[in-house]
Amino acid sequence: MIEGMTRDLCKIGQLPEYNDYSTVNRRVNRLTFNLEPPWGDNIVVFSDGTSMQVVSGGEYLHEKYGKKNRRWVQLIILGDAKTHEPVSYEVHIIQESEASSIERQLAGLLEDGVPVVAASGDGAMDSKLLYDFCNNHEIMPIFKPDVNARDDTDSELCNNIVKERNRLGYKGWAKKNRYGP
Repeated sequence: MIEGMTRDLCKIGQLPEYNDYSTVNRRVNRLTFNLEPPWGDNIVVFSDGTSMQVVSGGEYLHEKYGKKNRRWVQLIILGDAKTHEPVSYEVHIIQESEASSIERQLAGLLEDGVPVVAASGDGAMDSKLLYDFCNNHEIMPIFKPDVNARDDTDSELCNNIVKERNRLGYKGWAKKNRYGP
């Protein structure tokens, strides 16, 4: 898949020719870069994750033969809501909870002295542990509550957000919290 993408990029002139997986792999592994933490006061971050299957055959082999060792590369990014620049990321080979990854990334930013006041993310971030982390570090969580989210959990902060979403409706909640585009 990566080789096919690079061939297409070569055709439109965005990459030099003669790229194959081995060449791309060597070049990527030699790259060094640093993400700059955001600066200023009252930093709001957003998060999202995506994954890509890295074995041929895909879901067909899993459905047909019950193949168990599917491999995925998962990327979870934390970005600055004002500049839309990435500020932190994690890459995993084994699928992992996006909420726990975001918690680690937020902890790293706080450790570096970044004044994060709010964190936004989709329903994958709707986790009691992440709500508790945000509550303990005075970060306002703007995580989209699940449609069937309960408002009687152990997390008071999560309960209040779910009650607010139920009272205002999703569109009203999203507008009030500036969630989404």
